[in-house]
Amino acid sequence: MNETHRRTRFETRITLERMFLTRINEKSQVRLSGMTHDAIIAWEKRAQQMYGSEIVSKISRLLVEAAVRGELLADNSRDVFLPNKRLKSDSLTEVAAMLDDALLKLA
Repeated sequence: MNETHRRTRFETRITLERMFLTRINEKSQVRLSGMTHDAIIAWEKRAQQMYGSEIVSKISRLLVEAAVRGELLADNSRDVFLPNKRLKSDSLTEVAAMLDDALLKLA
């Protein structure tokens, strides 16, 4: 892995975190600290106490999906091996829109 590849992965992770952490932390009284699986699960457990399990579980699944897609988009090596399975660059935007819809139900 060269320096450019590392920088691209890092920049993708930062973009992902800004896109999704901002949404959650603006709409929820329970703070999300990161887009790792552990951070999302910790948020889910705390948020379920405040908002109930149905909507929080849906939001949690969307966050996990966003994290997975972000990793795939950041992993340039997949372009070489699986070009026909490459995610579209707007795939995170789709998940963000679904998340925005789900966050409306937190109130």
